Amino acid sequence: MADLNVLGLALLARALAAGGGAFGRHEALLALLREDAWAALAAAARGGGLAALAGACQAALALYCTLGSAVLLQARAGGRGGPPICL
Repeated sequence: MADLNVLGLALLARALAAGGGAFGRHEALLALLREDAWAALAAAARGGGLAALAGACQAALALYCTLGSAVLLQARAGGRGGPPICL
């Protein structure tokens, strides 16, 4: 299961990097990334060892590079009650 988490995190980071500014044109997808991505990243980072933590940090960086400072508020708040990761 941990390998699937690492693969999923790597795919998320690549998709964010490839999509770039296009995410800003799709409000529903943008809202999903803002609201649910941090909680999912925190959950994956907590349960998958060092590789999953590294993948979560890579995906968090990709989220920041894609969405800018608007996503930092979610990271500092810890998503949905979880601890902030990689910040």
